[in-house]
Amino acid sequence: NLLWYTSATGGSSLSLMPPLPTSVSGETTFYVSQAPNGCEGPRVPVSVTVLPAPAPPLVPQPTVLLYQG
Repeated sequence: NLLWYTSATGGSSLSLMPPLPTSVSGETTFYVSQAPNGCEGPRVPVSVTVLPAPAPPLVPQPTVLLYQG
């Protein structure tokens, strides 16, 4: 039974990991704890890094060769 948080202390737990903010690059830290028998353990940080989108590939112009004959 994992409990997810957006802060190291306080706040309300979520049963699922919060949505990842993928529209902007950067690092976000979530916190997760476990409560196997109703007794919650310490929160552990989980860092997620969203990298910027890579540049689109450069497609070279095709070369057309014409032969006479």
